[in-house]
Amino acid sequence: MFRHGSQLYLVARTDPAGPFWSKDNPLLNILPAWEHHLYDLVNFSFRQHGTAIWRLSQETGGLEMVLELAGCGDTAFPSIIRLSLHQYLILNYSSPMEACPPNWLEGQVS
Repeated sequence: MFRHGSQLYLVARTDPAGPFWSKDNPLLNILPAWEHHLYDLVNFSFRQHGTAIWRLSQETGGLEMVLELAGCGDTAFPSIIRLSLHQYLILNYSSPMEACPPNWLEGQVS
């Protein structure tokens, strides 16, 4: 997370095929909580993710996506370096772009 002027920004993982928690699924809600959570973890692990820069809206308190960073959809381990008053360098680890893994789990072990 970083601040630029009065604006707060977050660099974090995206889950385009999410959401992570399937709380509104009536069939899954009959499962014990640990099985329901396991189902969500497995689904999360077998889809791709991204990394994006988000701005915290001071009006709504919600996050607004500013920019999705290039990557293979496998990790979100960003580092942020302030270069000057209005310049930042964001580094993010990802698998090689020419060999993107098909899902997050394979990206973790590649």
